[in-house]
Amino acid sequence: MQTPPDTDKSALRTQLKQRRAGVSDSQQRQACEAIARHLVGSALWPDATRIALYLPHNAEISPLAVADAARDAGKTLFLPVVGDNHALCFKAWPAGSELRPNRFGIPEPAAGGPVLAEALDCILVPLLGWNRRGVRLGMGGGYYDRALAAISDTTLVGVGYACQECDTLSPEAWDVSMNYILTEQTLIACD
Repeated sequence: MQTPPDTDKSALRTQLKQRRAGVSDSQQRQACEAIARHLVGSALWPDATRIALYLPHNAEISPLAVADAARDAGKTLFLPVVGDNHALCFKAWPAGSELRPNRFGIPEPAAGGPVLAEALDCILVPLLGWNRRGVRLGMGGGYYDRALAAISDTTLVGVGYACQECDTLSPEAWDVSMNYILTEQTLIACD
């Protein structure tokens, strides 16, 4: 999708939310399975033993099939947790563990200590918009950008639908670029 360079981010977020909301339930289920196939079949998979992902919210593409494949492969999973100070960290997510909704209504692990992003091998990050240079447009809170700002060895994989691509997205000074973009169509190594 071509986006004029001067497009207001708030308006762009509204437009991209509408695009994402237009993905049917059937397409969402197919996308969930497709991203798992793309990631599991990639060169990233064997070395990623500690993987953070997210629970889908507001029609985000679901990584739950990735979670199933990771558990089947003996990998350790983590979920993002928003602390009282609005800082994002991660907590282990063992199968069957208790989850509690946070202030946004998104389930988080109830038990366990925080794990910093640099302790993880791979982090799947939800996207509202993206481009092939690894620029990510999120929901606007900056949670992931702050949490990921200081890491260098963790592979960052932005996850979103192909219809959310915005060629002209420009990064802000604080934006953290993704190493890869994972869509229902493919896994893209960012420029």
